[in-house]
Amino acid sequence: MEGDEKEALELGKLVTFVPNKKLPIYNWLYFKEGFSRDFVFMMLEKFNIKQGNLVLDPFCGCGTTLLACKEKGIDSIGFDVLPIAVFASRVKTRDYDIEKLKLHAKQLLKAKFKRLPIPKELLKFFSIYTLEDAIFFKNEIMKIEDLSTREFFLLALINASIKCSYIYKDGGSLKVRKKEIAPLRDIFRRQIYRMFKDLKSFEKMPCEIIVDYGDARRLNIEDSCIDAIITSPPYLNKIEYTKVYAIEQELFLKEEMKKGISSIRSFIGQRVKPEIKLLEDAEKAINNEMKEKIEKLPQAIAYANDIYLAIKEMYRVAKENAKISIVIGDGVFVEEEVVINASNLLNSIASYIGYEIKKTLVVNKRIFTTPERKKKGIIKEYILIWEKL
Repeated sequence: MEGDEKEALELGKLVTFVPNKKLPIYNWLYFKEGFSRDFVFMMLEKFNIKQGNLVLDPFCGCGTTLLACKEKGIDSIGFDVLPIAVFASRVKTRDYDIEKLKLHAKQLLKAKFKRLPIPKELLKFFSIYTLEDAIFFKNEIMKIEDLSTREFFLLALINASIKCSYIYKDGGSLKVRKKEIAPLRDIFRRQIYRMFKDLKSFEKMPCEIIVDYGDARRLNIEDSCIDAIITSPPYLNKIEYTKVYAIEQELFLKEEMKKGISSIRSFIGQRVKPEIKLLEDAEKAINNEMKEKIEKLPQAIAYANDIYLAIKEMYRVAKENAKISIVIGDGVFVEEEVVINASNLLNSIASYIGYEIKKTLVVNKRIFTTPERKKKGIIKEYILIWEKL
């Protein structure tokens, strides 16, 4: 097993969302936890993926893998369980009639304001004027009959509303930072016309894209049909995604939330019971040193079980010689002062299931400290590259 770690810190920025912030369409929803288009392009080239191949992202987030494949004319499939992720991926990967959108935009922006009931509990995050405008425009958007048009403007409104809010996203929590806010109507108008400009400038090629809700342990895909998998599963003990995107989902996507598989972005490591034990096969796959750490932490046991099932399911749907690229980071348990080495965990499972471990690249490193600021070790982020034998 070629699991020896090699440093490639020059790739660190590529596994963040930062390079996407200036790219048309990719930046329609800021998804801090995502990787970049350039990372996907790099993997497609490395794996020699061309038109006629099929790429899967079973944890598709806001759709970067799918959108990058669209630029190359490569068919792709993406699944997630977080409503805003599936919604944004759908909106970003669709084709649109821009002239039709412009007609709706004129009507929408000329609509005469009408005061509607507002969710007063959200006044912590918005001024009353912003919240009233957001509810008004949402009500107008929901009158649009065409689904793709309606969802296009709803994503524009989500973006504009968050820009006009007091919300500050700090890691896995929401904080409030009061500031002067521009009128939502002005920001909404700018957002819409910037999105029109993005659609005109975005160079795409014909391909088929499927976006849906899906549990990565039980994918609705036939056996041996995928040529490459490019994805990033949730990190162990990292971020609770529903907290980070709670306002967007509560204010704008209540109907969408009914479609979601669960109330969390992923099942990975979330269903924890005190009596939980490692699955028999997961236990066999993990070395004794890792097993000792994991078995002391119920959440780590749940994570190991779920990631085992997800990797096994990826193996089922992948073709022989399919290439897999995984972005993952170490799991940190601050109170216990424990770091779970993610590359060791995932590579061991993958090797046991039947993948050949091709590369383990360390692309980011930082020091792990206790709340008392004592240094306890190094936390790493990786690109894992496997091949199905």
